[in-house]
Amino acid sequence: MKNLKKYLFLACTLMFVGAYAQKNVDVLEETVKKTYQVEKNGKITTYVVKINTTETQPVKLEKEDKGKLNQDRELDVPVDVDQTVTVDNYNANDMKVELSYKRNAGEELRFASTSKGLAIISSDNRIHHIDDTGVYYIYAGDDVKDVVIVEEFETLK
Repeated sequence: MKNLKKYLFLACTLMFVGAYAQKNVDVLEETVKKTYQVEKNGKITTYVVKINTTETQPVKLEKEDKGKLNQDRELDVPVDVDQTVTVDNYNANDMKVELSYKRNAGEELRFASTSKGLAIISSDNRIHHIDDTGVYYIYAGDDVKDVVIVEEFETLK
């Protein structure tokens, strides 16, 4: 009876571990920290910009490779991106912005620090300023190219 309980426990454990291990998702986490010195009215101000990025992309395999040992991946699977941008200028108010968006593989959104705060630069070089939480539509020409959701926007003191 003792052995039966051990085998049942082992079988249940392996079943749950096996089911958990079957998630086919790529997760990329990256942190970039840059320091800038800006001269304003004869005074030098140091800014530290820290960008934490987490990209999550489901792994999808080519249908024609089904059953093969080495399968090719589909290249056009969208990527879910979560970013936290923190700007620390040591003297005044700091800024923290959390962004979530979905982008197609191979595409990038560019971000820039401006005198008004953080901005998104679209592929046709339009500047979209982020000044509060909400949904921001990024246009390329007359078409909506991307949708960026700002979940948290705060000035840190």
